[in-house]
Amino acid sequence: MVRRVFFMNKNTKHLNLLIAHNELKQASAFITNLRNSNLEKPYILDHYQGIISLKNNNYSEAIFYFKQALLVKHDFFEALLNLGAAYLFNKEIENSKKTLRQAIDINSAFPDSYIFLAKAYFYEKLYEDGIRIIENASTQFPKNLKLLFELSKIYIERKEYKLGIVTITKYLKLNPNDYSAFNNLGICQEAEHQYEDSIFSFEKSLQLNPTFIPALLNLGNGLRGLAKFTEAKINFKKVIDLDKYNFEAHKYLSTIHRYKNNQDEHLILMEEIICHDEFKNKKNLEQSPVYFALFKAYEDLEDYEKASKFLLLANKTHRQGINYSEKVTKEHFSMMKQIFTPEFVKQNHIYGSTSNKPIFIIGMPRSGTTLVEQIISSHSKVDSGGELFFLQKYIKKYFPEPETDIFIKKTTEEAKIKFPKIADHYLQEINFLSSNSHLTDKLPFNFIFFGFIRAVFPNAKIIICKRSAKDICLSIFKNYFPMEQNFAYDQVELANYYNLYLNLISYWKKNFPGSYYEIEYESLVSNQIEESKKLIDACGLEWEENCLNFHKNKSSVNTLSTAQVRQSLYKSSVAGWKRYEESLSSMLNLLPD
Repeated sequence: MVRRVFFMNKNTKHLNLLIAHNELKQASAFITNLRNSNLEKPYILDHYQGIISLKNNNYSEAIFYFKQALLVKHDFFEALLNLGAAYLFNKEIENSKKTLRQAIDINSAFPDSYIFLAKAYFYEKLYEDGIRIIENASTQFPKNLKLLFELSKIYIERKEYKLGIVTITKYLKLNPNDYSAFNNLGICQEAEHQYEDSIFSFEKSLQLNPTFIPALLNLGNGLRGLAKFTEAKINFKKVIDLDKYNFEAHKYLSTIHRYKNNQDEHLILMEEIICHDEFKNKKNLEQSPVYFALFKAYEDLEDYEKASKFLLLANKTHRQGINYSEKVTKEHFSMMKQIFTPEFVKQNHIYGSTSNKPIFIIGMPRSGTTLVEQIISSHSKVDSGGELFFLQKYIKKYFPEPETDIFIKKTTEEAKIKFPKIADHYLQEINFLSSNSHLTDKLPFNFIFFGFIRAVFPNAKIIICKRSAKDICLSIFKNYFPMEQNFAYDQVELANYYNLYLNLISYWKKNFPGSYYEIEYESLVSNQIEESKKLIDACGLEWEENCLNFHKNKSSVNTLSTAQVRQSLYKSSVAGWKRYEESLSSMLNLLPD
């Protein structure tokens, strides 16, 4: 929801009293007295009444009173601005845009006018137009803190992290003591692989405000990604000391903490928390991280009965708080097969890039993509990119149409024009991250865009990670994902998603033979040397012994596999589903052996 700001004229004495009366539910009587006393012009009182209605979320009523004020005084800037905001909250977007433009015509020097107008465009998913409004306003008022801060937030939301760094840096020169801005700067720097800089920014945020929980969590996760587990734990524990009901901190701590007995202090604390009314009164989605953490604790203790109990609770509570449409997934996967036939790719790959720099590592989540990346990026000619969203970002930029028919039509008709642009932008992004010969991109969900990759980067290597279906789905089901993976929290939905994945990946393999290399997780962990050598060869690289020491790789790992890939290969996760065969039967029975 857009934040509410109430714009007032210079005479605010009675408005402040009115707001105080509103808290006591006496606003109507107070306004009646004001009208009878003739202390204010009627249109001012109408404006005040509109503000109170807006404050109370009565948007239609607010619109009525602001319009009443404007009937008397047509150029009443504050009323126009508030009316535009009220229209926005009431989802009357065209009226909001029209009214806000009128307000800007009267007074073009008020930053919130541009912010609300941009939000109206965002509501219609016209993101480029909205960003342009804020950017133009920031150029007009280069030292306006509100505009700079708002623009930086937009860049973060849109994953434009380089622009976020530039904008926040400008903001901090004008306001160097804003701890929240340093935290946002750290988020951008981490996304751009500037890991040491991001740690410095999070620490700077905490110097300014030692109890700022978002920075403590971000610093903890940044240190966790760099395998500085002891320091990471300190930060997560600080959050818990400040607020034991910060359930994200419990979950993050559990991922790097080894529970050795049932007297573990953190385990005891979590068991106490879930018995409190404050926990029980939380929304399901808020409760789930603690249940996931308790599952991890009891799995460490090999108490699989209790682990199963909390695993089912974790997923049930999380699923109740999110939306997922299997129908949309089916349509999306089917659409890719309709577009990217072998004939279409053959006709259009000439418009892509000849670069072989990217190495795409794809597959289901938890199929071994992080392990494979660590092995490949241990090679001297390869840098680790991690989970990059650049491909999706530029596909959405140049083919933004959500409707299936239009997307198919636009992609097939405009490939010649837009595929080169996608390639150029993607290469600019990865060249900024690394000057090495190759960079890995291990976003698993790029399996959906296999056809795009083959057309846009015909010389790029694609590594498909294969693993036992039951182990994959167990590993997904037992983990809490910070990003939206809404198929993951219901046994039947998860199994169905896997089977849709299998159908799509089979289509790619059948129709594009020889254009990928598939590696099997079970073979890799049982025969590390031979499988690693074949993997490196498939990437077109000479063998280097360092690829066997992937667990010593210094690159940051910001996935659920952070702790696992800092160890030598182990086989304990193979056939791990058998421990939960009974409690997960509704999922396991739908999966191939």
